[in-house]
Amino acid sequence: MQKTVSLSQSVPTTPVEAPGSSKATTSKVTYGGKQWKRFLELADEYKQKATVQDRGAQVWLDSDLKKKLELLRASGMKYPVRQLLNAAVSVFLEANKNEYEKQIENI
Repeated sequence: MQKTVSLSQSVPTTPVEAPGSSKATTSKVTYGGKQWKRFLELADEYKQKATVQDRGAQVWLDSDLKKKLELLRASGMKYPVRQLLNAAVSVFLEANKNEYEKQIENI
């Protein structure tokens, strides 16, 4: 026969400070802070070196992704969607450099 254990007995707890107390803190969870900073740095670099002569290549982008990039622009970012997309792909490739190099090593 299995012994029944209540959740309160099996999980250690940590006391929570009241919201008005001096020990209560709020912390905003940030995701990919370094990657976000690098994304903005690269977007700026792509914007600075953009020229009329460098027309790039045409790429079909999922409409939901394009909407997300347009929302970033609408939020106050002063980068064209093209530079935002270039920066996002660059950050991804930098973060996954080893996997990328392994994937293309036999080309």
